[in-house]
Amino acid sequence: MPGAFDGRLALVTGAGRGIGAAIAEALAAEGAHVVLTARTSAELEAVEEKIHAAGGSATIAPMDLTEPDAIARLAQAVAERWPALDILILNAAMLGTLTPVAQIDGKELNRLLTLRAAWRLDQGRMSDADAAMAKLYASEMLGRVTDQAVQIFGGMGLMSDLPVERFWRDARVERIWDGTSEIQRHIISRSMLRERGA
Repeated sequence: MPGAFDGRLALVTGAGRGIGAAIAEALAAEGAHVVLTARTSAELEAVEEKIHAAGGSATIAPMDLTEPDAIARLAQAVAERWPALDILILNAAMLGTLTPVAQIDGKELNRLLTLRAAWRLDQGRMSDADAAMAKLYASEMLGRVTDQAVQIFGGMGLMSDLPVERFWRDARVERIWDGTSEIQRHIISRSMLRERGA
């Protein structure tokens, strides 16, 4: 008996485990050829083997969809190999490392806040506070990193002979334009108070 998706092409992001893997396996069981994407090759290979063992067909495409050109590369690869994409399941997510607040990696938190703001913008639900959190944390983190770089170089760090001086100067400006860090804090706090009815 033919499956509900015989001859169809499905692409599932976040297909390496959990819900994404289960959706991919279900689509393959119904006859779809499934393109599996996730960041971890080993997990994708395990899902692909499971699909093949059950008589289905799948292709893996390991990649991090948060990389700037990843989606374009994936779209081009699919377009070159198949005439059409019939089913698209967007299951990829980025949770971040679960750790006490004092131990959160600044670079990872910055990435999460930026991705969250971009996702909410894409959904048409981004608030001023979402943008403010991403801008504030990114510019403050940049400031801390460049301050440390200048400190390492000592007095030479302030000389225009070294690129670190320009990095430090540019980082300082990031905390001023498009709303100072103080304005970003005000936007965030106003949003939090509004949510609590204050």
